[in-house]
Amino acid sequence: MSLKISEFSITQKHYDTIVKQGHDNLPYEAGGFLGGRSDGLVTAILPIYNKHDDGQKDNFVFTSYDLESAHKFFKKHKVFYFGMYHTHPTGVAY
Repeated sequence: MSLKISEFSITQKHYDTIVKQGHDNLPYEAGGFLGGRSDGLVTAILPIYNKHDDGQKDNFVFTSYDLESAHKFFKKHKVFYFGMYHTHPTGVAY
């Protein structure tokens, strides 16, 4: 199933969860996956553990298993998969 959305919004609850995850993982990057309704409202998140193994603080690594699990999670909860998010605690996104 394909879905094209040009604008997204997020519930305060889910926004707060993402911010807390970022703070709890400082100084390392944190992230996960986003899902939601067909109108672009993010109503589900799936935070994941950062799989980086090089000791660097400025990267976020996930596996194909993480991605597969996210798709299954959102399908189970009957929401669309939107993509992933991650933090940049030591700099700007590039």
